[in-house]
This record gives sequence, structure tokens and C-alpha cells, in this order.
Amino acid sequence: MSCLGTHFAVTAEVAAWLNGYRPHTGADVIEFIEYLEGQYAALRAEGWVQPTEHAWDGIHRSLTDGKLGLGSTPRHLCILGATERFWVRREDGQLEYIVNVLEPGEVRRVADAIRGIDRAELLRGYEGIDPESFYALNMSEDDFEYTWDNFRSLQAFFERAADAGRWVVFRVDQ
Repeated sequence: MSCLGTHFAVTAEVAAWLNGYRPHTGADVIEFIEYLEGQYAALRAEGWVQPTEHAWDGIHRSLTDGKLGLGSTPRHLCILGATERFWVRREDGQLEYIVNVLEPGEVRRVADAIRGIDRAELLRGYEGIDPESFYALNMSEDDFEYTWDNFRSLQAFFERAADAGRWVVFRVDQ
């Protein structure tokens, strides 16, 4: 597993697979992610996939409180979200996938919240990353530029998804 993050903007019909009212098993979530991965090329060609690779972690920490935690603010929703509802754990309890599913109203809230964030503001957040975290070992000018470049693409992606009324699914393998 490589810890590469990807956002997918999907239709309500696709999101219904996971967003139903029944409980989901880890196998259901993995099946859904495998379906999205199978659609990657087509969705990417239409502009509905935004890879953030390893930058997802720095983006999340820079947008929030410097930590890798859940929260209900639009900035938390952008990456990890508010709950572990779709997170998949192995039998030993270790994370296998982090999956966050946002409905169109939440997508709009995220788009609105991150739209005006400029390089200076993201840098302030980046500089506030918890120095005790494992991530702090990787912080550098190059890492910030990588984080900033991916964030700018993510801003545009959320605007397109919100304007189209799409759901957004974030996934990262662990």
C-alpha cells in the first residue's frame, strides 16, 4: 500500500452504492473503491478525478489544526471528514483504507471554504503542523510546494464538483 490519496466526483447513482441506509462491511467499501478505480481513466478524462498523492496528509493538516484528525468543519471535510463510517480496518485493527463520502451540500461547503485560501494562508497552516507528529519529519520547502500545487488543483476540483452537484469520495490506502 502506498498512502496515495485520490478524490472522485461521482453522480448520486454511484454514491448511492455506499450512501444507502444499510450498514456496510469493509468488503462493501473495498468493492466500491475497486469499482471507482476501475472507472479511473474515464472519470479522469472527464475531470472527475483529482489525485493528491501523498499531499493529502499535508493538505489536511494545513487546513485544520496541524493534526491528522476528524472534524465537522468544511476544512476537515475536504480530506478526512467527520466520521470513520467508511474506514476499513484489517483484522488486526490497522487501517487499510480511509474513505470519506461527501454529499453535494457538503461539497459546496468545502468548495466555498477553501476557495479563497491563498499560498500565504496555506503556508501558515503548514507551519502550524504538529511538530510532534510523524509528518513533521518530512516538512521542507519542497514538500510545501508539492502540497500547495496539489491543493490548488483540489480547489478547482471542488468548485467543478460543487457546480455539477456531484458527490465527492476521498480514498487513501494505508
